[in-house]
Amino acid sequence: MLIQAVLFAWVYEQAFARRSGTFLSRGLVYAAFGAVLSWSFTTLAVAAKNVMASVPDYLTIETAFTVVQWLLVGPLTAFASVDPPHETRESGCRSSRPDRGKALRLTEADCTFCLDRGQGGQAVYNGPSY
Repeated sequence: MLIQAVLFAWVYEQAFARRSGTFLSRGLVYAAFGAVLSWSFTTLAVAAKNVMASVPDYLTIETAFTVVQWLLVGPLTAFASVDPPHETRESGCRSSRPDRGKALRLTEADCTFCLDRGQGGQAVYNGPSY
C-alpha cells in the first residue's frame, strides 16, 4: 500500500497539481482518473479470477465503493497539496510560496515591498525559502 500511495501521489503531482482551476476541480479530475485505474486493477481483476455467487452484485458493490473512495481521496489529495499563502512581516506582502526552490516570478503589482529587481526587468521572489 505504501508503494501505491507513493505512485499515486507522484502521478497527482506530475499530471494534475499544475492544472488550472480550483483545487476541487483538480481533485475531481484526479478522482475520475484514480477511480477508473483503481477499478480496472482491483474490481475487474478480482471479478474475473474468482468464483462467486453473483458477479454482477460484486461489481455493483465494489464499483460503488471505488467511486465513494475516490470522491473522498481525490479532493483530499488536491487539498493537501495546496500551497498556503504567507505574509512577510516586513511589508505585508502576500504571495504563494515558491515551487520547490525555483524562483517565483512576480510583477511589481503583485508585491512591491518584498521584491528585488531580477534579470530582464522581472521581479524575483525574495521571501523565506521552504
